[in-house]
This record gives sequence, C-alpha cells and structure tokens, in this order.
Amino acid sequence: MNYKEIRKRARQFESVTSLKVEEFDHLLAIFSDKWRNYYRIHTIEGKRRNAPLMKPEKPTKSLPSTAEKLFFILVYLKNYALQEMTAASFGFSQGQASKWQKALRPLLHESLKSLDVLPTREGHKVAGILDKLGETRCFLDGSERGINRPADQTVQEGFFSGKKKGHEVKNNFLATENQYVVYLSPTHEGSVHDKKMADEDQLVFPDGTHLFQDTGYQGYAPPNVFIVQPFKKPRNGGLCELKKWFNKYVSKIRVCVEHAINGVKRCRVVKDKCRHFRQHFRDQVIDICTGLHNFRVCSPFRSYKCNFKWAVN
Repeated sequence: MNYKEIRKRARQFESVTSLKVEEFDHLLAIFSDKWRNYYRIHTIEGKRRNAPLMKPEKPTKSLPSTAEKLFFILVYLKNYALQEMTAASFGFSQGQASKWQKALRPLLHESLKSLDVLPTREGHKVAGILDKLGETRCFLDGSERGINRPADQTVQEGFFSGKKKGHEVKNNFLATENQYVVYLSPTHEGSVHDKKMADEDQLVFPDGTHLFQDTGYQGYAPPNVFIVQPFKKPRNGGLCELKKWFNKYVSKIRVCVEHAINGVKRCRVVKDKCRHFRQHFRDQVIDICTGLHNFRVCSPFRSYKCNFKWAVN
C-alpha cells in the first residue's frame, strides 16, 4: 500500500478509501490537528507521556506522515481485511497494525465530529437539526449487522435475530430525502424489535413532519407527525389494487433511506460480519462510517442534492 502511488490513481484511491482525493485532503486538514494534539501528550499505545513532546509533527517509523496515518485507518475501515493482511499490505507487523487502528480510530471520529457530519445520537435533538436543514420529510429504517456467535448461551439468545437467522446487532437510521443521516440509534442486540428501538429512542420531530416508515414500525406514531406507512397484508388475505398502488408509491419515495444505509455500508467494517467482540467497537465504527457517508453527501465533488455543501479551500 504505497500512499503516494495510489494517490496518483484517483479511481483506485476512492476504491480503497471511499473518499475522493479532494475529500481526503479536506478531512486531512482536521485530522492533522487531532493527531498532533494526541501524539504530543500520548504514545501510540495510548500511554500518557511524562512530558509533552516538543515536536509532535515529526515522522513516525511505520507510518511517517499524517496523510499515511489517515490513509491507513480509511483503508482499514473500507476493506476490513484481517489485521495480518493489513499489516502485510503496509509493511509492518500485525501487532503494529492493531496499535495503529486503536490509536487512529478515535481521532478519525473526533475529526468527523469537528466537521459536524456525525449523526446525532440523542433523540431530542432531531427536531432542531431538521429545522436547521429545512426538512419536512424524513425516513426511518433499521439495519442489521452480523457478529460472531457469543459463547454464552443466554447472550446468544439476546443477539439472535429471527429475521436474519443469525446473531446480529442493529441500529435505526433517520435520513432525509437527500440521503443525509440525521439520527443514528444506539447499537442494540439483534433480538430487539425495530418498533421497540424507536420507542426507546424518544425521537422529537418538528410539528407537521411527514415520517416515512415501513411496516416494522406498526403502531409507532410520535405526536404532531404525519405517518406515511405501507399497508400491511392481512393474514390469509390480500390487498386491494388501490392499497397495492399506494404501497408501490411509498416504496419509491422511501428508497432514499435504503440508499443512505447502503452508503454507510460502503465501509465493509459495518457490512461484513464483525470479528470484534467489544460493543464499544461495534457502536463506534457504525458512527464513524455514518459520518463518512454524511461527509460524502456534503461534498461539492458529489452529485447528492444537498444545500449545505462544505466549501472548497
């Protein structure tokens, strides 16, 4: 993985990082400050130094420049290869690969937070964000991610999803029509129902908002909100032609939230089965990958119909 060589091939660079070169440079300006402040006080292992480092911008041995550090963590999240494979690609040991991803992952998260592209995790803030964006329609949907089967039998039952027939974790996503993800729920066990997750989130919407949701949220109706939901097919029965037409109409509009979730899952760390057992990792990576998706939605180099593109330096 030669950063300087891959950077010259724009299409390949986007394929391995999920970002265009111009977007990478915009993120790098923030990430460099985060790395400098971190490395001045801490070692790569996360231990606090006895005294602040005088030159925190000096090159490190395995990943010399800050650009290579950002490139490494983006490649790791985008491809989610085995750490042995990642280490071999960058020319160092598996232990170093583990240290680097643990050190750089929180810094990328902080960088996206500084750019104000992370989704809110607090339901009461949704109304203010939708008002700020000028959105009157939003779209709610859930998504599941596979995990390794827990060893404990009782824990297995909590994570088993009858829908996917496997052990999963899941999140609710609230997106706008231009695929910007406004809200990301906490990461729940796979057995938790979508409607129960939405009830626990306690989302607050502006009055008169049109909320599009699927039949998995049957009975979920926040106050002062217009619910747009497909008709559920009755057991041992069928739907009339008018209801079938309405369901197709709603599906065509709701597809934007499916595209948003697919945009988040460009990063294979939240698409493939998660090999990590720590719940903090599972929750943090979905937050980071959603932030990267929102960053791309706000990019002036993308065709998303977004009114709040960030400025090109």
